[in-house]
Amino acid sequence: MFSPYLSMQPRVGIDHENTPADELAIHRGAHVHATDGQIGVVEEFLVNPVSSVITHVILREGHFWNRQQVTIPVTKIDHIKDDTVYLTLNTHEVEALPALAVHRHAP
Repeated sequence: MFSPYLSMQPRVGIDHENTPADELAIHRGAHVHATDGQIGVVEEFLVNPVSSVITHVILREGHFWNRQQVTIPVTKIDHIKDDTVYLTLNTHEVEALPALAVHRHAP
């Protein structure tokens, strides 16, 4: 009886995050800056399966046709401000980071 007239509830947005004082919030799409300039955006995270702690940030760099992924340990993050991640590394040090094999789970 009501099926053609059902409607979805309005979506509820999050206006403020409650991040503990000793932790940082990183979002997909956040800009990433090395000590000598912007180098890309956050694409994914690597999580330790035992502790569920983020261990690495996967950075997407380059243009659409020449895109590369770089895996950066979270220990190399200096600070995060205004949805921008600032690293303790310069661009040459980021390029020299070892490549890590990433296993993605199918949805």
